[in-house]
Amino acid sequence: MLWGDGMDNQRKRITITGPFLLIVEGKDDQKFFEAFIDFLSRKHQNNAIKGQFGIIKLDGKQNLTDTLKAITNTPGFDTLKAMGIILDSNSRPKSTFQSIQTALRKVQLPCPERELKIIGRKPKISIMLIPGIERPGEIEDLCLRAVSQDTAMKCLKIYFACLKKNKIKISLKESKARCLAFLASRENLAHDIGIAAQKSIWPFENSAFSKIKKFILNLIQE
Repeated sequence: MLWGDGMDNQRKRITITGPFLLIVEGKDDQKFFEAFIDFLSRKHQNNAIKGQFGIIKLDGKQNLTDTLKAITNTPGFDTLKAMGIILDSNSRPKSTFQSIQTALRKVQLPCPERELKIIGRKPKISIMLIPGIERPGEIEDLCLRAVSQDTAMKCLKIYFACLKKNKIKISLKESKARCLAFLASRENLAHDIGIAAQKSIWPFENSAFSKIKKFILNLIQE
């Protein structure tokens, strides 16, 4: 599975606002990671985190190559210390990883040979798949794992079992549908995982998010 160059590089507007950069899939992911970085900066009281990260959304994996081209041609690229690429594993995580490698090579950037490895200098580059290189899925799976002990999850289990029993098909991937159903159980309603992160619905202290935490903290280490 290889991704094409889906976006005209001239139309991709990039702004480099700090020494660290994350590339994520879409607007929900962007809001999620903005909230997660804010959480880390408060938890660690580390100004090297707060305000130092720019987050760029791809609006589709197929735009990765063009986005990387735009980044390398943007004023301030030479000031970047580190860049992390964070994408969902989806159904074929190894193919997803190989496609990221292909995109990096096309624009002649350092290319890690394995997930989470940091390679290069100014910028250092690392890749993280969610849940991981050996596990299909997406960021919603981590969110669900983090709230697995919540009372509402028992209700969700009954609800989705009922749908299956009655042969009612859902329009989304089940993990995304379960996340939306869980969010509907909150008094502080959020309509997507990013807004939920901004409203502190996901317990970022939970071990389900430890991989993300380690990835970001490793990027800022000298």
